[in-house]
Parts: sequence; C-alpha cells; structure tokens
Amino acid sequence: MASTTIDEFKEYLDSSSRVKAERAAQIAGQSQQNFDVAAHVALYEPYPLSMRASWAMVICCEKYPKLFEKHLASSIQNLSKLNASGVRRNFLTILSKQNIPENLQGELLNHCFDFVLSPQEPVAVKANALQVIANHLKYYPDLKNELKAIIDNQRDKTTIAFWAKGRKILTKIRLDSK
Repeated sequence: MASTTIDEFKEYLDSSSRVKAERAAQIAGQSQQNFDVAAHVALYEPYPLSMRASWAMVICCEKYPKLFEKHLASSIQNLSKLNASGVRRNFLTILSKQNIPENLQGELLNHCFDFVLSPQEPVAVKANALQVIANHLKYYPDLKNELKAIIDNQRDKTTIAFWAKGRKILTKIRLDSK
C-alpha cells in the first residue's frame, strides 16, 4: 500500500459528500502515514479542506481509533486554534472516544469548559465538549458539581439540543453516584 501525499489526499476532499469523506477515511485508514497526512490537513490547512479532512478522520477513527493516538497532544494543543467550529466539533468527537493520557487531561478539560461557556460556540461543539468532560468525571469527581452548575446555568442560554445532552449527562452522574 502506497503512502499518500498531502496533495494527493486533498484530491479526495474536493467536495463535502459522504462518499468522498468515506473514501478519504478509507485512504487515511490504510496506514499511520496516511492518517498523519489527514491529521495535518485537518489541523493546518484552511477551511473547507480542514473540515472535510476532520470528518474523514472521525469516520476512520470509528474503525481504527489507535491511529489517532500519535496526534493526541497536537490536537489538544491546537483545539482552540482550529479554524472552524465544525473542525473543533469533529476533533472533540474523536477525543470523546479516546483514552487521554493524564498529562493532557487538564489542558483538554480547560478547552472543553471554555467551549461550553462560550456564547460564540455552536451547540454541537458544546455538546461534544460536555461529553469529553463527562468522560473524565471518573478521574476528577470534584468536577461533578461544577459541571452540574454549568449545565443548569446554560439551560436558558442555549438550545434544546444542548439541554438534552446536559440532561443525559446529569442522569448518568446521578446514577453513578448511587
């Protein structure tokens, strides 16, 4: 299997169709080197290429989550610098399904709390950030009360979709506390 260059990978990103995203994900999943190319495009290329590459990464990580491990640190460090909310949403989707090393958890959680509290962030980014935070409550149980307060505080400031995700998380917190 041949490795793909950045320019070759970009050819698979000429439209935002599901078929193209799945093909790009298939290419990315063929090797770590190909996945590295997809990650580079998602992290450093302009929108819409970054958006399409990050979507392909989400699809690829459903099947090959280990390919992302090499990119945990750079993804977390660049999370707030990503050039489009959809790219942030996609990276948070991937990060919500990864085991995050302890040395990266604090920075990731800080970003997630910032996203949830930001009035500029779309609800999909906020919902994925909530999920990442909820996933880490087992390591940081003291965050439960803070997360509950944030979800309650955001209830009237955001959409029904956010509140639905928040309710799910609050229910899980209550069940885990019993």
